[in-house]
Amino acid sequence: HYLTDGGVWSEWFFPGLHQGLGVLWPLLAGLALAGLALCAGRRAEPALRGCAAVGAVLFVAWLAAPTSASGPEGEPLGFLSGLRYLAPSLALGLALLPVAPRLRGSTARWATLALFAVLLPFADASGSPWYSGYLGGAALAGAAAALLAALAAFGIVSAHRRAALISGLALALLLLAAGERGQSTYLKNRYANAGFAVGGLNTAFTWARHVSGARIATTSTRIYPLFGTDLSNRIRFVGVHRPRAGFVRPGGCVAWRRALNAGDYDYVVVSRDRFIKGKPDYPPQLGWTAGDPAATAFHRVAPTAIFEIDGRLDPAACP
Repeated sequence: HYLTDGGVWSEWFFPGLHQGLGVLWPLLAGLALAGLALCAGRRAEPALRGCAAVGAVLFVAWLAAPTSASGPEGEPLGFLSGLRYLAPSLALGLALLPVAPRLRGSTARWATLALFAVLLPFADASGSPWYSGYLGGAALAGAAAALLAALAAFGIVSAHRRAALISGLALALLLLAAGERGQSTYLKNRYANAGFAVGGLNTAFTWARHVSGARIATTSTRIYPLFGTDLSNRIRFVGVHRPRAGFVRPGGCVAWRRALNAGDYDYVVVSRDRFIKGKPDYPPQLGWTAGDPAATAFHRVAPTAIFEIDGRLDPAACP
């Protein structure tokens, strides 16, 4: 429903596409769309048409899903982060473009390669900073794939099938070992240094690393680091159940305190996910919690406050 809203496009979608995909995002999107379209025609092999259909379905799924533009009405705060759900469709379209039937001539292939060569550095340098710690490994994997493709193209693989089979198995085992190592390192250090956009949440996440076995309520949707290093904390987004699977934020202080009492929490992390222009730094739940003797604040850095809960809050004493 935002597709015809010019204000949302100018304030959210265009900046988000620029930040997420780089200054040449129209070229990137156009090339991906061209790859899907060219491989969907009758001249393409069935496998290519099937891949193009999958890419189209992925695009429609991203467009229709709530996560593509989540947020308050008129403020799709989740658009930028939701671009990761568009990425599979873009990647598939870009992968299909060089093998499209209409681009198999020598001139078309070199032109496609030139466009990709121009696109890559602009996408890397003009969008959000990319973590380049895996650049070396990615380059080696790409070189290995190119080498295997060249060997297959010149018939070397078919001529030495035994050696190719042994080498393939060795490579597969190496990839499995490297993947297991990468996974364990990733999981061990996933939230060791919180790097979210708001300092208050980062401090709260650092605090949670030293907490175990606690029941923690929160108003933030970014909850993963609150589970602690041993994953023993129980985290709940505070809400009120409605009929037919409805789940909404408490509408006032009374409902808020009743929800906290029902959950029997040890701590409450009151926070916004990010600063929103024109709105207070802290959410209203801060005031609903701070006035009760059973809630003691021991951390407060905008837009986040942490309370320790010692007893039941009094809904009747709400301001």
